[in-house]
This record gives sequence, C-alpha cells and structure tokens, in this order.
Amino acid sequence: MSNLTKRIISSQIKRTSYTFLQPRIVPATLRLYSTEKEQDQQEKYSPTTKKIVYGLAKAMGYYSKTSTAIRASRTLYAECANQMELNKDFYVKECNLPDNFQSWFSVTQIHVWMLMVHLRAEGNGKIYIQELVNRFFEDAEDRIRSHGVNS
Repeated sequence: MSNLTKRIISSQIKRTSYTFLQPRIVPATLRLYSTEKEQDQQEKYSPTTKKIVYGLAKAMGYYSKTSTAIRASRTLYAECANQMELNKDFYVKECNLPDNFQSWFSVTQIHVWMLMVHLRAEGNGKIYIQELVNRFFEDAEDRIRSHGVNS
C-alpha cells in the first residue's frame, strides 16, 4: 500500500463524517482559524469521556471495515474526480478532448480504474473498490441530473 493511500485511510479514523458534497472540516485546519480559548474548550474532554465515545463508535460500527472503506472512498474518489479539472489544459488542448461530461467521465473512469488496480492487492481491497465504484456512480448521477436529465 502506498504511503498516500495509508495516510488517506488512516486519516479517515480521525475525521468527522461528512457527505461528499459538504465541505470537510479537518481538525488541523480548524486549529488554524480558532483562538486559543476555542482550542482549550476542544481539549477539555476527559480520557474517560473519550473512551466512552470511542467505545460507542466502535460498538455502532464506525470503525468497521465497511464504514472505514466508505469514508476513505470519498477522499480517494474526490482525487480521481478532480483530475479533469486540475489538468483541464492538458486534456482539452493536448489530448483534444472536448470540455463536456463525456470527457470528465472518461478521465475520471481511467483514474478510478488505476486506483482499483492498486487496491486489488490490499487485504480489504474488494470493499474499497466497491465503495469507490459506488462514489463514482453517485457522482455521475448527480452530474447528469445537474445537466437537466431526469429518469
């Protein structure tokens, strides 16, 4: 497993849950914009309280393989989906792809496929691959609907 994949997956345990379309609030960025007083309030939880919360989260399945895969797949998929936008000049000018949904879909699909090949070698790779594909089709459906196409 590459270091980037390990960092993304391990960081999911530390993050709060969010939906794909909501902005993420990461504790590190939160600290940049908060005052010392706010930081002190965040750190007032006792070790007992933390153990209880982590125990409840574990009992409710927050740290299960599937739940972890769902959270990690959002971050991994976001990187795949952003590739067309990040390298738009290359894909439009050099590769002569039109700037439309089909091009986004093709570029995203090839990046998802490359990540899937990489994840196959992992122990829980099948779970991560399935969740990655789920995120891909959820996003594709949302983008199709945003263009006014309804089923």
